[in-house]
Amino acid sequence: MKKTLSKLWREIKKPLARLYYFAQARKAGASPNTFAKFEPYKNAISICDDGKVALPYLEIDIVIGCNLKCEHCTHLSPFRKGFVPADEVIRWFRLWSEKISLGNLGLLGGEPLLHPELPRILRESKAIWSQTGISLTTNGLLFSRVSSDVFKALEETQIPVIISNHSSNESEQRQFVEAVAGLQKVSFPYKIRKSHRKWMTLYDKTSDGTPTMFSSAPQAAWDACLSKMCPLLANNKLYKCSILGSVIEGISEGALSQEHWSSALSYKPLTLEASSQEIVEHLSCRQVPACSICPDKKRWISPKQIVKQT
Repeated sequence: MKKTLSKLWREIKKPLARLYYFAQARKAGASPNTFAKFEPYKNAISICDDGKVALPYLEIDIVIGCNLKCEHCTHLSPFRKGFVPADEVIRWFRLWSEKISLGNLGLLGGEPLLHPELPRILRESKAIWSQTGISLTTNGLLFSRVSSDVFKALEETQIPVIISNHSSNESEQRQFVEAVAGLQKVSFPYKIRKSHRKWMTLYDKTSDGTPTMFSSAPQAAWDACLSKMCPLLANNKLYKCSILGSVIEGISEGALSQEHWSSALSYKPLTLEASSQEIVEHLSCRQVPACSICPDKKRWISPKQIVKQT
């Protein structure tokens, strides 16, 4: 009964929220639905009594590359490679923990199970962000290959694992089922997220298939964005969204062409020198000019892996 009422309330409050925010959304030039989702997030970003910034969510790609090549990956992993050394991840966490108070922290990739020091990152993250909800997101395909210490660290920390099923055909689906079959006996929490039904187009392509930016109106692109409430910590800098962070860091790595992503460089992420007020203003604002690199509306495609041309 309680679950039924909870589900009913979630369905009722969606149109109520759109109605409540309608006038404000029209004034801001955003859709009521988008406004209704973003405003509670924006209002949750505030300065605490101790001077730290309360931030609902932050994510970090501890591994840049991935064992999959998903088309339109939100972190552009098919075009990048490598991982962030554990020493760096831990150093960034310690430094930023002096400036922000996190509600939730997402350890992502790429594919985080590829990280050679994953157990250490799990344990240190839990120690540094002891009051934060931490999660590890993986495609799950490597669970049959990881060391026993990964499972031990997950059991010690009780960090929940979110397994995104990216399998886009029958063969990949069989591999996925086999890879996660052994998790039935683990003592850490996990859930499987169905991410193999449809993906959103996140970049344009040149005639030879090279990924390139769109040239959208920033307001329209922000309205359609799936990452507007997903700030990213990368290279010890704070980005207002994971897409901008992945593109700009990808350019600096030489993995993405500056020519094809030039508009992204108008955006400047925050460094540790930023004040609490600057962090609040930066992360709670809506569109910025660099949002133009993203599509101006949701375009859905059937999931598939990128096949490298030979």
